[in-house]
Amino acid sequence: MIKTYELDEVTINNRHFSIVADYDFGTPDRFAVDIKKIKEWGEDGEPVAAFSVTPEIEREMINLVRAEVEGDEYAPTDDEIKTDAMERQYPEEI
Repeated sequence: MIKTYELDEVTINNRHFSIVADYDFGTPDRFAVDIKKIKEWGEDGEPVAAFSVTPEIEREMINLVRAEVEGDEYAPTDDEIKTDAMERQYPEEI
């Protein structure tokens, strides 16, 4: 079961980002975050044309997504995750 999270106005090391990431509730936590899109914003609020994301910044982004998941009151429950996994494993029985 995958849910997409969008984080706006993220500041890391005085750089401003927006992040779109998928979180897979059916995998172990360390593999669950898949960052799909990163946009960096300049001080003037305009997108920055080119940027590089260091491994440290990427780890911080992953931690921020995990924190967003932890605080998500609409995140799937354990029962919903188990049901989804069973439905994907045995779709012909549904």
